[in-house]
Amino acid sequence: LISFIDPSPYLEQLEPLLAKAKRLQSCEEEIAVVKSQLADLHLEYADLQNQELTVRKLREKVKHLELEAENNVQASYSY
Repeated sequence: LISFIDPSPYLEQLEPLLAKAKRLQSCEEEIAVVKSQLADLHLEYADLQNQELTVRKLREKVKHLELEAENNVQASYSY
């Protein structure tokens, strides 16, 4: 007869390794999600910076137009 080695101790050793592999896979998936969210936040931040610049330029333009209008009003009173 051929004697076979009982595989149960090896199978028992595999269970914790499989659990670790599942946790690792879960962590890798979570990292991918977080990286995607971070990329989205970078895009949103860049958009907000562009909006801030646009608002600043528009405020300067409004100030310039207000001064111009005030000068026009004063000039019309001078005549």
